[in-house]
Amino acid sequence: MFKFERRFLDCIEKKYYIIFVVFGLILSLLLRFFAFGFVSSDMEGYLLGWFGQIEQLGRFRALSVQVGNYSVLYQTLIAIMTYIPIDPLIQYKMLSVLFDYSLAFVSALLVYDLCGKKKFVATIAGFAVLFWPSVFVNSAVWGQCDSIYVSFGLWAIYAFSKKKYLPAFILYGLACSFKLQAIFLLPFFLFAYVKKKEFSLLHFFVVPVTMEILTIPAMIMGRGW
Repeated sequence: MFKFERRFLDCIEKKYYIIFVVFGLILSLLLRFFAFGFVSSDMEGYLLGWFGQIEQLGRFRALSVQVGNYSVLYQTLIAIMTYIPIDPLIQYKMLSVLFDYSLAFVSALLVYDLCGKKKFVATIAGFAVLFWPSVFVNSAVWGQCDSIYVSFGLWAIYAFSKKKYLPAFILYGLACSFKLQAIFLLPFFLFAYVKKKEFSLLHFFVVPVTMEILTIPAMIMGRGW
């Protein structure tokens, strides 16, 4: 074996974790990149139409009325997106893909804590999320926003596991502000309230307060409470 070969292999052996992470991230990005051109029926029939309608109604001024059937917070994000000179199809997908990585990261953190601080096991869990078909298809292929509310839901659980109860309920409020399917996490918090006895029932009111605060831009534009 030549000296340069030994050095090369020694470098790989020492840096295998970094190489694994970088390779995995690049592969996950390429997987999503090649799906960006696909236009689903939902994207063509609803999301792109909502984007155009919000743009025609005056962007932020469009928040005074309900456009589409998604939440007010998501409509606010669409209004912001109308100011960005990028294809709306790409914007929708980039937003959801960004939260794919947030979802993978918080999943890795949770597994890291639950599995005895094993870094490699946590990393595998994070990549399992990134490469799970229902995750990348939902965001990169369909342009749906499920990774957003699920990401905030898991961040809420992570904050909860650290006994940071106020941030946990704020994050849960964010999850509910994107999609009310986040309500399926409510039994977990109710059970923890009864079992742990470490936080107040008043913490649950943080959720609707957070949701209401996030609609302030729409209320400024004329939307009712």
